[in-house]
Amino acid sequence: MNKRTEASEAYKKAISISPTWSSPYINLGNVYYAEKRYTDALDQYTKAIGIEPNNASACYNLGLVYLQMKNRNAAMDQYRRLQTLDPTRAQKLLELINK
Repeated sequence: MNKRTEASEAYKKAISISPTWSSPYINLGNVYYAEKRYTDALDQYTKAIGIEPNNASACYNLGLVYLQMKNRNAAMDQYRRLQTLDPTRAQKLLELINK
């Protein structure tokens, strides 16, 4: 098994053990994002935000996914959320949106 597969399995196990912890959803989303499985990544980041609405990492990563999916409006929604959660990440996301 490759490292992403191992990581994916570990995050899935963590989710099954503690489904109300947002970090494994974000990490699994990161694996999917790296594999260009954007719909799957979107699902995981959305679950993380459902658990922890003010998680800046999940919001930023969701914004990145929306950019890959060519959904600029949804990416802008995440930018607006990030403005209060993490202004530095908000600025980085805005720069990517405006490219």
